[in-house]
Amino acid sequence: MSEESIEKMMIPVQRAVFEEYWHVLDIGLIVPNLESKWSSWFFNLRALLSGVTMALMAGNFLYTCIAHADNLGLMAFSLHMSILGIIGLGVLICSIKDRYRGIRFVHHFVVQMRDHCVYADCEYNKELIKKRGQLKRKLAIFWPVYYGLTFVVLIVISPYIDSYLGTAPVPNESGDGFAMTLALPCWSPFDADHSTFGFIVTFAFELGYIAAILIPVSAGIFFYLGNQLAILDHLRLLRHSLGELDKRAAKLHKSKYPGVKIDKYSTDFDDCYYECLRDNIRHHQYILKAITEYQAIMSIPLFIPFLGASMLIALSGAHIISDDPKVAKKINEGAVACGEILLMVLTCVLGEELTHESENLFNAFYDTKWYNRSTRVKKAISIGLYMTTQPIVFKVGNLVTLNNSNLGVVMNSAYSTFNLFYATQQEK
Repeated sequence: MSEESIEKMMIPVQRAVFEEYWHVLDIGLIVPNLESKWSSWFFNLRALLSGVTMALMAGNFLYTCIAHADNLGLMAFSLHMSILGIIGLGVLICSIKDRYRGIRFVHHFVVQMRDHCVYADCEYNKELIKKRGQLKRKLAIFWPVYYGLTFVVLIVISPYIDSYLGTAPVPNESGDGFAMTLALPCWSPFDADHSTFGFIVTFAFELGYIAAILIPVSAGIFFYLGNQLAILDHLRLLRHSLGELDKRAAKLHKSKYPGVKIDKYSTDFDDCYYECLRDNIRHHQYILKAITEYQAIMSIPLFIPFLGASMLIALSGAHIISDDPKVAKKINEGAVACGEILLMVLTCVLGEELTHESENLFNAFYDTKWYNRSTRVKKAISIGLYMTTQPIVFKVGNLVTLNNSNLGVVMNSAYSTFNLFYATQQEK
């Protein structure tokens, strides 16, 4: 996409981003704000700092995991933190790589679709938008607060809880550079266990690491869930408008032929009926185009956490059953696992709902009173039936379909991996 074409899009796109997603996408490094060179430059700087921080600290935690393979609790915790960083880095790289595609999607899905959905001003759609807005506000608050509080408890509060319970870690005297008094034990070149300066610097890096993961991941979750809800609402609106075809045709007839009595079997009414049906088919085509663009953007960013979900849940369980005496950290791992399970449930349930709504469209087209209409109306109905014969499925990584069946696969995989860790612990 050329810079000139992007600039032409920017005014309606920026307005659409604010209306539909507020400033979450810009803050979360998903879609840049290109209104000025400074905002674009600041976006790139934040992305660079976040990427470098996640790469360095993910490698650090992976090294810590390998160096303490004989300690199940520390190994599981360090590997968990490393995988979180890898997932966050993968989401960030995909977001930066596809940032212009994201702008194009917002322009098509939010701006253009409103222009091509002539019945968007109906009361039913207004109610859908109202409910979606309320749910999105809750999602925008829930995920950052949930994960934020989880890691604040882990980094800031858990050391005090461990001190109170008498399970505070002792400084590492082996000289290998691993800082064990930190809430997130890791390797540090600053001797963080014995130096106040080293402790503060390493602690600051860990805070930056958590923030670098939370911001793009939370924004990505919001972007995915918000778009899935919007797509579902468009399908519901289309299904509702098909059920209102007679009323819409009568309304159009009244506006085109004022004062003329409505005869549902007249040629004029049939023309209005066909025109309304044509609007439905166009709307469906735009929905399919939006889903195709959206799937191209989100396929890999969603596949990365989906691929690591079972391992993350299993690692949380492995740390909980380990000999690690730190109760606060185990409670925190349980909270992280619950968040990951909830995310997988929402992701797969919305994917299943997308397929279900697309299947309902076939019935909605068939349930129209096509048998009383002209040949061209019947042909248009046939086109609608043909387009909705295959249900819409949302695939991540072009491999995994988001549905309830694959949610069960993830949970079974997590349980199997957890049993492997448990068997290892029992052997020791």
